[in-house]
Amino acid sequence: MRRTGYRKKLAVINIATQDEREKRTILKEEKEDLLKSELNDKKDAIFNARGDSKEIVESEADAVEKLFKLNAIIASLIGANITSKDFDEQRDKQYAKDTNEIVYSCLDEIDQSLTDEQREDVKTITEILAVDEDTQIKTLSSQLQAAKKNVKSLEKRIETATQAKNDGTKGSLEAIKEIKTG
Repeated sequence: MRRTGYRKKLAVINIATQDEREKRTILKEEKEDLLKSELNDKKDAIFNARGDSKEIVESEADAVEKLFKLNAIIASLIGANITSKDFDEQRDKQYAKDTNEIVYSCLDEIDQSLTDEQREDVKTITEILAVDEDTQIKTLSSQLQAAKKNVKSLEKRIETATQAKNDGTKGSLEAIKEIKTG
C-alpha cells in the first residue's frame, strides 16, 4: 500500500517536473525569438537610416527640411538604443558604425550649406518645437480656474453691495414715509 502511494506521488512529481521543463523550454525559445526580432529591427533601422539619409541629401527639399529629417533619423537611431554589443559579427558592427558616420556626415554637409537666413529659420523652428505645450496648457488651465474663482468672488461682492444699496434705499423710503405721515 505504501509503495503504491509513494509511486503515485513520484509519478505526480515527475509529471510536474516534466511540465516545468517544457515551460522553461518554451520560455527560452520565446526569449530567443524576441531577441532575434529585436536584432532584426535594429538591423532594419540601420539599413533604412543609411538609405534614407542618402536620399534626403540628394532630394530637392529645402536645406532646413533636410536638416530636420536627418535629425529625425539620428533621433530614431538613438531611440533604438543600438550599440556594437548588439551584434556578434564584426561586419554587422562595422556596418552600424559606417551607417552612423554616413548619417552624421550627411548632417554636417547640410549644416555647412545653410545660409544665415536658413540658420535663423532652424533656430526659430527649434524654439517652437521646444515649447512644452502640455505644460503651457496646464498653466493656462490653472490660471483660468483662478480667474473663474475671482469672477465668482466679485459677483458675490456685487450682489452683496447691491443688496446693501437696496436695503439702504428701502430704509430711506421708509424714513421719508414716516416724515410725511408723522
